[in-house]
Amino acid sequence: MRVSTFTRQLTPVTRTSPARGFYSLRLYGARNQAMNAQYAAGVGANIVCDPFNNEMNEIVELIPRGNNLYSIHFQHTPG
Repeated sequence: MRVSTFTRQLTPVTRTSPARGFYSLRLYGARNQAMNAQYAAGVGANIVCDPFNNEMNEIVELIPRGNNLYSIHFQHTPG
């Protein structure tokens, strides 16, 4: 998957760790597709890939936890 923001992109060959911030997680071979949390307000949320529309359920907060580990929180479901 490609991790991207509006101003920069991290590809599989990038040698840097992404900083804490908000990103969209997009498919490497199809940049118009992004991870999306569907029905997250209720029980049984699904994580799917569908067309990127820059909606809040497609934006994640990437939080570094050390040792190259990250937590991912969808912007519209911070809890």
